[in-house]
Formats: sequence, structure tokens, C-alpha cells
Amino acid sequence: MITGNNNSNSSVIQKDQWWDILSRLIDVIHINIFIIDADGRVLLPPDMSRYGGQLLTDPSLGFGLTIGEPEFLKNFHRQGYFWESNNRYDLKMFMIPLVYRSEIVANAIVGPVILTRRLDREEYKKSAKSYRSDVNIALDLLNEIRVVSNVMMNSILELLDEITKTNMQLLERRRSMDKNQIDSMAKEINTSLRQDEILV
Repeated sequence: MITGNNNSNSSVIQKDQWWDILSRLIDVIHINIFIIDADGRVLLPPDMSRYGGQLLTDPSLGFGLTIGEPEFLKNFHRQGYFWESNNRYDLKMFMIPLVYRSEIVANAIVGPVILTRRLDREEYKKSAKSYRSDVNIALDLLNEIRVVSNVMMNSILELLDEITKTNMQLLERRRSMDKNQIDSMAKEINTSLRQDEILV
């Protein structure tokens, strides 16, 4: 589990700026992304209208993991370079730490996703019934979730990791830079993001 030491540092996450970046990425990769602080509290919520966002916020749907609760981070375990959570309905989520001045101040959560293949529809129905969830709503939400290969998921995580690192590095340097330097770096990030959108 990844946690930080200073909750006040989560204030360095500028929500408007991050939401602009994340919403563009969500549009491209068709996977939800949201940000929690180092103790699991929500800083930027998932998009509730698509890609399984409602599963994360409505306990009645049986996902078994609600964002904003202290137990949320405990579900993540190190898998190679990134952190992974295995969830009900055979869904996966991944975590990318956001580091500011050598300290983890927040975490970007990517998912839920389905790795390799969907389960049979009847299996989803059986699971939803066992969790006492509305079967039709659960099936509709599960159909929104993207299926990706392990290779593609790793590529997406590497892309997101690079973008988040660049953004945090820009934040660290901002106080010692003049406006022209900041604008120049911001343009470089936007150019890189557009190129990565095309590749994904």
C-alpha cells in the first residue's frame, strides 16, 4: 500500500488543471481515471457517467470497494512497476503515485478495466445476484468497461506515468520560473499529450 506522510501536501494538486488533463485522457483511452490523496480520500472523483464510474461510488452495485474509504488503498499491491487491485466481477484497477518534492502526495487510480476477456454474461448475472445488486444495472455498467490486453494496459500505464511525472515536475519548478518559461513548458506538455493520444 502507498501512503504519504503529510496530508497538507495534497493541496498541490490543482484540481482544475488535473481535471482538464484527465478528462482528455479518459476520452482517448476509454478508461476512468481519478485522484485520491495519500490516505485514500477523493481529490478528483471518477467520471460517474461512463466507464464503470458508478460502480465505484454506489455500494448497492456490489463492487465491494467504495472510493473515499480508508480501506480503499489496502486493496492495492505491487505488481512490477505499478500497483494493482483485483476486484469483484473480475475487474482490475491500477495506481500511479504522484510525487512532489520526493513525497507521495496523491495517487492516480486507473480503472476499472477488464484484462484479456470478459466473463460470460451468465457469470456476471450470477455474481450480481450474489452481491444482491440490480442485475440489469450491473450488466449495463460492466458493458461500459474497456477490455484490454496485458501489453496494452502496461503501455497505457507507462503513458499516464510519464504524463503525471511531467506535470508534477512542472509544478515543482513553477515557483522558480518566470511566466514565459512556464508557458513554454506547458506547450511542450500539451504537444506531447496530443502525440500520445494519437499513439494510443
